[in-house]
Amino acid sequence: MPATATAALEQAMARIVPGSRLAYREEVHHPALLSPEVAEGVLWVEGDGTLVRAQSWPRAERTAIGTRFLSVQRGEDPVPNLVPIPAVLRPMVEMLRALASGSLAGLRAAYRLKFGAEGGGWRVALLPEDGMSETEPGAVRLFGCGAELQLLSVATGGDGERRLRVVLP
Repeated sequence: MPATATAALEQAMARIVPGSRLAYREEVHHPALLSPEVAEGVLWVEGDGTLVRAQSWPRAERTAIGTRFLSVQRGEDPVPNLVPIPAVLRPMVEMLRALASGSLAGLRAAYRLKFGAEGGGWRVALLPEDGMSETEPGAVRLFGCGAELQLLSVATGGDGERRLRVVLP
């Protein structure tokens, strides 16, 4: 096991080959939901920096996120919806873009990293320079053990949380 959370995160990120596709399982937890909403699919970053989320379950959906807009195409619908990226999603989008690219430098450029211990492993809070706290909507936290990144968590507000488990190579 790496001696520090910093070394552990560096080792986890080094395992990601830029351009590779990462399988994910996403769970949305919120007090208003009787049970978590669950989705599965694949994430990758295209050559132009577009983050692509291809959901395969429970329904087919493709989300492509550029620098200012995101487009969502559901099922066989030939026309995607194009909308500006909501401000609350920007931290998660930048984190996923850096993660899917294997770019620890990208994480460090976009965030102040706050490392800590979590159970038998480590936690990294990704804090934008605007002073956001770890619990505000949009705040991103990574959890792991050793060189394994186990969970990405994004606060959604109203005691809600979006959890993403990414299968690294």
